[in-house]
Amino acid sequence: STSETVMMNFFLVFKSINSVMPVYSSTVYNIPVGMEASVVGIGVGQSTKKPYFGKMNTTISVSQSISLTLTQMPEDQIKTELKTL
Repeated sequence: STSETVMMNFFLVFKSINSVMPVYSSTVYNIPVGMEASVVGIGVGQSTKKPYFGKMNTTISVSQSISLTLTQMPEDQIKTELKTL
């Protein structure tokens, strides 16, 4: 497989308070410890223009490190995944 540069955006989704927080840097502050969240990444391949998606559920902890993998996925499948948030 060929590697591709993917333009990405990341979000923290807090279902319990019906809230979405865009993530603009690699470090996020002031999130209550113990809160349930979904880490979501959405991207578009620079050359192929194909959509990429990744999601991970987590409970926020102190100094937590998260690694999220995005995979190429059809747009309708991404929409289905987003509806579960």
